[in-house]
Amino acid sequence: GKNRKNRGRVRNVVCASSKRLIPKDKAIKKYVIRNIVDGSSQEDIKNQSAFGSDINIPKMYHKMYYSVSCAIHQRLVRVRSRTDRRVRGFRKRTNKIQQRPKKQEQTEEKPVVATEQA
Repeated sequence: GKNRKNRGRVRNVVCASSKRLIPKDKAIKKYVIRNIVDGSSQEDIKNQSAFGSDINIPKMYHKMYYSVSCAIHQRLVRVRSRTDRRVRGFRKRTNKIQQRPKKQEQTEEKPVVATEQA
């Protein structure tokens, strides 16, 4: 599906994976915010800096567009049934850690049964 809303044409964008041209309204968008420098190098830079440890290293902001087939292949989106495809709302993301059932601590103490050995 597309999201044109009364426009005849929209401009094309390039898929980040396959370099295919796709309409901007049909593309699956992913906004990536990434550190320019990895964590260990970032620590070294802060230690060697003349300004002290309060230096802010800039981040890289990049909006990526994917075609539907590439987004499915890279598991950015899932295949949905024909009726579920009409649903446009975002599903709330949950961390895998939160989905696991937590082990409940036993608050009740079990009575200790003493056994006699002869």
